[in-house]
Amino acid sequence: RIAALQQKAGDRAVFHVARGVMALRQNDSKTAEAELKTAVAIEPKSALAQTYMGGFYAERGSNALAEPYLKSAADLSPIRSQRRLRYATFKAQTEGVAAAKPIVTEITSKAPDFTPGWLASARLNLSQTNFAECANDLKHALNRDPQNYDALMLRSDLELAQGKPEDAIKTLESLA
Repeated sequence: RIAALQQKAGDRAVFHVARGVMALRQNDSKTAEAELKTAVAIEPKSALAQTYMGGFYAERGSNALAEPYLKSAADLSPIRSQRRLRYATFKAQTEGVAAAKPIVTEITSKAPDFTPGWLASARLNLSQTNFAECANDLKHALNRDPQNYDALMLRSDLELAQGKPEDAIKTLESLA
């Protein structure tokens, strides 16, 4: 079916990504890698192709190979994109919070209404025990969406980390 669609629409990255994903589902890493490389070669400005190629390498622990693809995918994506947040998470996991912080800061400064950006910042700050900054990030997120489940869960984590179990329980009860 993919071949028929490809014949109609022409050779595009999306078709090679689809074949790569299908190959991965059949545990055929060699074919998957080849298809994803072809997708990137055909359309180097395809955030989709870059994302899958980077993800392919990241899932195999080849972080040095994954990084340029994930960075490219983030750079090609809108500021409110999950791809940018995924890249920040990748940087935090591979290089530490200091490497991820500028990415998240750019997102929150350019898109202050993007709640997932504030949540990402809060997670980074909580992981570094920057409690005041984490609380400020959560304030931004909860101002936009007072019942945001992820923000409230993070707030309860913050309250526990601050030694305030009563506040954490009250926050968790608000989710019930």
